[in-house]
Amino acid sequence: MCNWLTTYYQEINLKMKCIKTKQFLVGLFWKFPDFYLYYDDNKINRSHFGNKIWDFFFQLGRLAHQKHLQEFDEVSIASIVQEHGREKYYEKFGEYEFISELMEEVKNKKANFEAHYEAVKKYGLLREFRQLFGDNVIDNSLDEKYNYKKMDRFEIQAYWQSKVSDIALGNDAPIKNLIYLILMKCVNLLRSWMKSQIMECHCITAIR
Repeated sequence: MCNWLTTYYQEINLKMKCIKTKQFLVGLFWKFPDFYLYYDDNKINRSHFGNKIWDFFFQLGRLAHQKHLQEFDEVSIASIVQEHGREKYYEKFGEYEFISELMEEVKNKKANFEAHYEAVKKYGLLREFRQLFGDNVIDNSLDEKYNYKKMDRFEIQAYWQSKVSDIALGNDAPIKNLIYLILMKCVNLLRSWMKSQIMECHCITAIR
């Protein structure tokens, strides 16, 4: 199969998996609003979704939780939508009926929260690295040591940071601007990750 066609199918497959896991994660946040308490904007925010529908409902749920709602009922959510002027997108994305069906679907899947959370964070990281390194990020044929499907987000991050370090160390001349920018991007990603870990080790225990 042509390389471009292989990459195309890999991209479609990745997007389908992303959509499903984002959908379930947002549903779990809505069904169990306390997750918003333990997973604040430093841990997960709109930049991790990359999808207008799930970005919207995730952010709307955040606003609802800030109003100290313990359950997201139709009347309370409609009030928050009106208060923040979100009627246009609320109607466009199916209103409460749409999200309530998802809440019903995930009501017995609270134990799967961590898996969906990690998957969304992983896909967000892949999207960030793909902006830097292109389609190689979702191509498992280039290096037998690399398989983004089997690796977790920490392994993926370590792999690409190692690649950038190798490039810099192997360059006798001063680091080019592009390499410098890539390094700075990786450093920022690492800093964000480290910041998110400060409280993360306590979150799952606290929720359980």
